[in-house]
Amino acid sequence: MLTPGLIRIEYSPTAQFIDAPSVAVLKRSWPEVSFQSRKVAGWLEVETGKVTVRYQLGSGEFTAKNLEVRSHDHGRDLQWKPGEKDDKNLGGVRAPDIAWRTQPVNEPGPLSLNGYFWLDDSHTAVWDSASQWVKPRPEENGQDWYFFVYGRDYKGMLRQLAELLGPIPMVPRYVLGTWVSSRAGYSSDQWKMIAERFREESLPAACLWWPPIQRLRWSGPAMTWIWRADARPKGVLPVGPRQGIPCKHH
Repeated sequence: MLTPGLIRIEYSPTAQFIDAPSVAVLKRSWPEVSFQSRKVAGWLEVETGKVTVRYQLGSGEFTAKNLEVRSHDHGRDLQWKPGEKDDKNLGGVRAPDIAWRTQPVNEPGPLSLNGYFWLDDSHTAVWDSASQWVKPRPEENGQDWYFFVYGRDYKGMLRQLAELLGPIPMVPRYVLGTWVSSRAGYSSDQWKMIAERFREESLPAACLWWPPIQRLRWSGPAMTWIWRADARPKGVLPVGPRQGIPCKHH
């Protein structure tokens, strides 16, 4: 039990449970949560006051026949079993399509009018502290699930999800603005005039960027492309920051 409304459910055929962070789930250390557990007619029941999890002891991997999650929130009863479709999920975005969003939304997302979210982290690599790199999980048929019960507290759910998965990497603000670049070989004074003109016209220039120059070179019987970094005009680098414009040189 990570929180009263967030539970981790893990199954391992050989009892090799994972404590290391995974590629997706970073936070492993959580404050202690008060809960009650009991065995009833061959079932293990764990209750936090918000969520009740029932598992049939000795029945193997999680299925709809041996695992059940129950909750009662805002007058609504939740009873979930593995394999059930969330018919009121508000949708997500497929990983390859995050940038463009050109495909119809058909992947489940974390927000649902049913007030729950099931996250399957069974097949992601885990962190190896000895090698300081990732490694495969010790078992291919293990199960590592997270189940959120949040009712109508959507902000709270997203907050817990971000806490579980770790900080969201954000690009620097200037990356999203206008980049000013040219291979025309401007002089230092010309670059200063360009930066000053943007300021005078109140135009948002986010970055001055000097790209590499691509050149063709003969190498024996074949041609190869080589990259030569374009030399920065002397005296330009301090100009951008003084005008509030970052300078980058590839």
